[in-house]
Amino acid sequence: MIDLNKYITLAGETIPSVFPRAYLFSSNDIDYSIAYTRRYFVKKINDHDIIEVKGDNFKNLPGNIYLKVSITWQVSGSQRNMTKNGKVIQEGAFEYNKKQVQSAEKNMSGITEKISQNYLAEYKG
Repeated sequence: MIDLNKYITLAGETIPSVFPRAYLFSSNDIDYSIAYTRRYFVKKINDHDIIEVKGDNFKNLPGNIYLKVSITWQVSGSQRNMTKNGKVIQEGAFEYNKKQVQSAEKNMSGITEKISQNYLAEYKG
């Protein structure tokens, strides 16, 4: 049988003491008086599965084992861009969030697919 303490001593801090706890982003958790919130995503460096977590869990995960990305997410305001004379006068939540995800994709490949499953579907209002 392997002695875990001996293994950690020999291997160094390669075994995380904190693990990702999956979190499902929900409108029930949102204070709509605040236009923006943060969303946190992690994936093990040698894996493809992206997990959304809460901020406290995100901060405590070791960066040498997990790739971590946080994004600003618009939760209130106009759903789509508001235009006047063909120019955008106020960016809508759909467009803003889409830009945030595209930016995060540069650091965490696959996040677009992860988020688009539920939150980037084209608005048909």
